[in-house]
Amino acid sequence: MNTGDLVSLTPDGELNYIGRSKNVFKAPSTEWLFPELLENWLKEQAFVKDVLVKGVPVHGGYGCEVWVDTHGPYSLLEMETQIVECFGSEYKPANWYECEITRTELGKIDQVRKK
Repeated sequence: MNTGDLVSLTPDGELNYIGRSKNVFKAPSTEWLFPELLENWLKEQAFVKDVLVKGVPVHGGYGCEVWVDTHGPYSLLEMETQIVECFGSEYKPANWYECEITRTELGKIDQVRKK
């Protein structure tokens, strides 16, 4: 059955959820990027209320565009450094926007407004 879920197989036979296939895009390095991985990681950071990661055209492929709804101050440089350390340089945001994100009762994004 094709569910659209992507997983990786660990050496000990465990399956790790990566994300949804419908949202992936290819970086200039030809690596596949999974916005859901970055979104979930960012949502675990203390300053983030909500986040949206999209693919945007960059020279030779696509890069990440990050829209973040924050609780308070944060360091963009520090966050980008942590993203690269955790996911690799392909995930360094091409664009980074502070915004307000509202969702529907079902959790789908209703509106994104720049701050």
